[in-house]
Amino acid sequence: MSQKEVISGKQFFTLTHVFSIGSAILVVSTLLLAVAKNIAWICAIIGTGSGLVFARLLLWLIQKNTLNRR
Repeated sequence: MSQKEVISGKQFFTLTHVFSIGSAILVVSTLLLAVAKNIAWICAIIGTGSGLVFARLLLWLIQKNTLNRR
């Protein structure tokens, strides 16, 4: 079992995106509704958007480091 599994950038982005949306639906929505009440939808959009930006940043860093190793 010395063989490493490698995922593509697209798979990583999809995995991160699905995780962000799942977390937002299950965990964050309850907390946001309790605190923000009428503007909870704005907080959810900002949270999802910042999560996607973070995922894109991670993907960019992975691609940059992978290209330097070749």
